[in-house]
Amino acid sequence: MKLSINCLLCCENATKKIAHIKKEDLIYLYKKTFKIDISYLINSDIGLFECENCHILFYFPPISGDETFYEALQKIENYYLKEKEEYIYAKKFIESNHKVLEVGCGEGWFAEYINPKEYIGLELSKSAAESALRRGIKVMNIPLEIFAKENRERFDIVAGFQIIEHVPNPKEFFEAKILSLKKGGKLIISVPNEDSFIKHITNPLLNMPPHHITRWRASVFEYLARKYNLKILDIYYEKMQKVHDLLFLKTFFENLILPPRLVDISIKRRIVSRISYELARLTSLFLKNLKPEFLPHGHSLIVVMQKV
Repeated sequence: MKLSINCLLCCENATKKIAHIKKEDLIYLYKKTFKIDISYLINSDIGLFECENCHILFYFPPISGDETFYEALQKIENYYLKEKEEYIYAKKFIESNHKVLEVGCGEGWFAEYINPKEYIGLELSKSAAESALRRGIKVMNIPLEIFAKENRERFDIVAGFQIIEHVPNPKEFFEAKILSLKKGGKLIISVPNEDSFIKHITNPLLNMPPHHITRWRASVFEYLARKYNLKILDIYYEKMQKVHDLLFLKTFFENLILPPRLVDISIKRRIVSRISYELARLTSLFLKNLKPEFLPHGHSLIVVMQKV
């Protein structure tokens, strides 16, 4: 019998399953790649679904990581970046008299780019929050949904960089952002761009559970703007970042040899993946010399929406 799954974002039963992940394959890949044991988090196989109503992609069941999982990930180099193009882009929307809420602020690096009247960061990782607090950044270890109920229409800017794709309840999470925003205020949200090169990556561990639960494209935000009476001020496609050069090139060469699959742990895939990495390493200098206009969109997109 066909499994009927309601969309995590719009709740409509207009979804189709497009891929399947065996739990043992996902556990194996996390151990092999990051030396992280996620077996205690994964109790079943996972499907990747696409919603034909709002266009989001989501994993079901929506398994999310816990404090232990994220503390292990934070040991990976560049997991929290001090410098991001999205920080520079977002800064131009923030004025000195603004009250700013950043949801999922990590170690608080965006706060150092701006000088608003008030800044509050929300962060569920205790170690990341403590890192920000040690540098004098105001961070609270509280879920957005609880915070928003006590701070209705308080902020001029509500920002979230690479965070909404992590939550198992994107509808309630997005609505909480709107709740905490003043009328006329702006939402600034960045997400991995499902319509960039990342959708062609095989075994994209950090774009799968228990790290990411949803996968976003610009059309999802267009749907949300219509549903919640928001005005889209801009949709910005990030330029290719140097930190992603090798990943982009490896994906390009690998897909010339084998078609992409969500998960593939075969020996053939491993051999092709290694060859592709070496080709990427050898050609990365060429990519750095190309002008940005000759490169595809980068990893992320940034959406700015106004509450009207």
